[in-house]
Amino acid sequence: MRAAAHVPLRVIDSRRLTLVAASSDLVRADLEGPAALGRALDAEVPENWPPDLYESTAMRVALEQLQDPAEQGWSIWYLLSKKHQPRRVLGICGFKGRPDEAGSVE
Repeated sequence: MRAAAHVPLRVIDSRRLTLVAASSDLVRADLEGPAALGRALDAEVPENWPPDLYESTAMRVALEQLQDPAEQGWSIWYLLSKKHQPRRVLGICGFKGRPDEAGSVE
């Protein structure tokens, strides 16, 4: 496995939310635990992190996917609330990869 190059964060901001596309660095921090993820995102992370259905196996799959920097934005997104100061991680969502030949994503 080759080491992924450092990739700047991709961020989408709305009035109430900040969405941050996972990078290899963020997923590694997530695997370390809530405190490390909080430092990486500059946000509070709930004590019950990670959410159901998002365990270390899923994180490791995402980490493998993100070895290709072109996958950033087509994997996991962290959802942060702007309502709270400091920001708070609300959840996670994502895709299983880039669009297929027909333009569909899962």
